[in-house]
Amino acid sequence: MNYLLILPFVMALATTGMIYSLRSTALNRLAPTLTSITIFLTGILLITYSSPYRVFLGGSLRVDPISAWMLVTVGAVGFTATGAGLNSKVSRQYGALLTIFIFAMSLAVEADNIGVMWFAIEATTVATAFLVSQSGTSKSAEAAWKYVVIASSGIAIALLGVVLIFGSSGGTTLSWIGLVGDPQLNKGLLKLGIALTVLGFATKVGLFPMHSWLPDAHSQSPAAVSALMSGVLLSVALYAIIRMRLLSELSTANGEIKGILITMGLISVALASLMMVRQRDIKRLLAYSSMEHMGVMALGVAIGRAAIPAVLIYILAHGLLKASLFVVVGRVVESSGSSDIDQIAKSGGITGTNKYLIVVGLIGLLGLPPFGIFFAEISIAGSAFFNGLGLFISAAFIFTLVAFTSILRAVANLTLNYQRVGNHLSPPLSRDKIVEVERVNAPETYDERPDIKKVATMSSTNNRNSNGLLSNLIIVTSLIGASIFPLFSYGALKTVEIAVNTLTGGAS
Repeated sequence: MNYLLILPFVMALATTGMIYSLRSTALNRLAPTLTSITIFLTGILLITYSSPYRVFLGGSLRVDPISAWMLVTVGAVGFTATGAGLNSKVSRQYGALLTIFIFAMSLAVEADNIGVMWFAIEATTVATAFLVSQSGTSKSAEAAWKYVVIASSGIAIALLGVVLIFGSSGGTTLSWIGLVGDPQLNKGLLKLGIALTVLGFATKVGLFPMHSWLPDAHSQSPAAVSALMSGVLLSVALYAIIRMRLLSELSTANGEIKGILITMGLISVALASLMMVRQRDIKRLLAYSSMEHMGVMALGVAIGRAAIPAVLIYILAHGLLKASLFVVVGRVVESSGSSDIDQIAKSGGITGTNKYLIVVGLIGLLGLPPFGIFFAEISIAGSAFFNGLGLFISAAFIFTLVAFTSILRAVANLTLNYQRVGNHLSPPLSRDKIVEVERVNAPETYDERPDIKKVATMSSTNNRNSNGLLSNLIIVTSLIGASIFPLFSYGALKTVEIAVNTLTGGAS
């Protein structure tokens, strides 16, 4: 059954090859979805085995319960983003890049070799650079270049750390198992290597101070790309940091790595929450929300082994919620022609199925029960107080309350159809009333203004965009998965605790 480890590669290679050989529009859309389903099922099969880990290709690939959990997350979020977020206009290049992007993330979590993991994470940078600029606008091109420059700088720092870790073993191995079992490691080089690697991968997570690419890239990307980047790419980079955090417990770097993660995590939560206060762009609001949640997760990783299971639950629940929200918000932005919250509200707000999906998704994102984020945050807070980090987690949760109010305000604007007038919100206007007001105020320009005429047909447009039964079913399933599934995750994560308690899952 170890051959399961190369199944994602086989599927990605096969579907990408068929995209360019068969030239089928339907296949362009289905290829990344089929790859995601394959990764999801592979993770489910691997996580149910009682064996602590599975290896293949001479140990280059290895899956333990943590890796298998991340495979499930990559597959589930990928399926939500591509299954619900793609339409029939997917180009060959777009479909192939999405497939490569999803596969690269699965390779990163399967790799036993730190160098291979670094390569896979860098491959995601290359793929997403083209995907971010897919719309072809000047803003998307600027966001793509900003992402490439900052992310590549971070990855370069991580590469230096990988080289130092290799040197700490005497130039013999970069294998997780090999490093854990090597009593002759140079502790000084290992400490410096781990610190640099954590700093480098933190750039891909979107943590302070290398976070500035995140809101631009997320806001300018197509819906499916934003869903993948926010829902799982950040988490894959965090997975690399989790591995480094567990490895740091073997060296004298334990305290230093904990301090780095606490500092970056807490400042990220604070900065993201404050930036959300005056944020009027719905996609940027969701992007800053991702930064805030990743900051809380970083604090959980800083705590160490006691909080890792809760962080993994957090990763899955956040990924499913954020992917669902970006897909639905993408529909709204496409139909309204704007991502500005006030403009969407002025045009009548979000109605129909989209309205209910966004409300439910944002409730989960706020960390309210029965969604998994609530239980994960409670568990992280408990572990923090038990391990003497209560002051830091308390400060973080104070800032999350600021983010809470910002999201609530956005929900009110978008779903209650309130308009902003100065510093106040006016009573809701119906779509017909908005059109009537515009006719009265500027009757001579009504027929010349497509934005006003668009209001009159917004409802029917929204209905057409939201009536994709299969797309809505996928999103509903994803939202249910973010709520019900994590409630039972502590039982499923008993196998993960095997890996956590042995640092890398190399032994039972």
